[in-house]
Amino acid sequence: MIECRHISLRNHNTICIVKNIFYAIIFLFIYLLSPYTIEAHTDIPHFVFYPKVVSQGEPLMLQVDDLGSFSVKKITFGGVPVSIFKYQAKPTGLVGIDLQKKPGVYVVRLELSNGEFVFDSIEVKKKTVKVAPYNIPTKLGGNSLESQKKLIDTLAEENSIFKNIKTSKKRFWISGFVSPLTNPVVIDEFGYLRKISSFVMTHKGVDYLAKEGTKVMTTNDGIVRVVGDYRNYGKTIIIDHGLGVLSFYLHLSETKVKKGDFVLAGQEIGLSGQTGYAESPHLHFSIRIYGVSVDPVKFLELFK
Repeated sequence: MIECRHISLRNHNTICIVKNIFYAIIFLFIYLLSPYTIEAHTDIPHFVFYPKVVSQGEPLMLQVDDLGSFSVKKITFGGVPVSIFKYQAKPTGLVGIDLQKKPGVYVVRLELSNGEFVFDSIEVKKKTVKVAPYNIPTKLGGNSLESQKKLIDTLAEENSIFKNIKTSKKRFWISGFVSPLTNPVVIDEFGYLRKISSFVMTHKGVDYLAKEGTKVMTTNDGIVRVVGDYRNYGKTIIIDHGLGVLSFYLHLSETKVKKGDFVLAGQEIGLSGQTGYAESPHLHFSIRIYGVSVDPVKFLELFK
């Protein structure tokens, strides 16, 4: 309370009111300029995770919110640098959680341009993996020991080719990713184990229901890096979307692009089929983030 001294009965009320107003203005001015007040009323940059709960084999989107006048210098997940791009006007990064990544809590670090750091963490949960019996198609020799060995050897050869595909440091896409089919229906999920006699194979994509000759579209803008015909994967197209993101389209009956083409989201690139390791017509669709295969259905959900 501000004390008012008595000067005269007539002027007492007037002087009190003026002094109270004067001191109130001074206190308000000091309060607003106080560094503690500024800190209390300024939003602090922080991470927002999509999804909020992530499991082995899933993609993770990191976004920086309430950045204000700051700028982002670097983001790391578990000590590994994450490529940064703008999405929905916010600094964003994509992380592929490997199916074999150890479950547990991982630290996410944001380094600001002024040298300050912001830390957060997210838990990677263990994925429940299903095992189901599977057969080698008759056209590839059936389940004989000889065809099993040939399958293992040729898969290793084909995977080594796909493993060495480099992606551009430039991001080719602007808007979100879309489904490669008009009406996608999953008939084989991501990440389960296909048991063939004495060995198992991990299904690192999803199989969509698609009758022979169904139009297949690219999931987003990018450059065609691979157009080929392989023993196991059949007619295949691989598209580089930049910043480590690759999309795979397998078992096609026909391809309609060539290596080096720049394609746009939703553009027709081929027709579904049953070439290679396929017993019936369908589309096998995969997404990799810097070499890590992730559930493509979960990936597409990030952009809805």
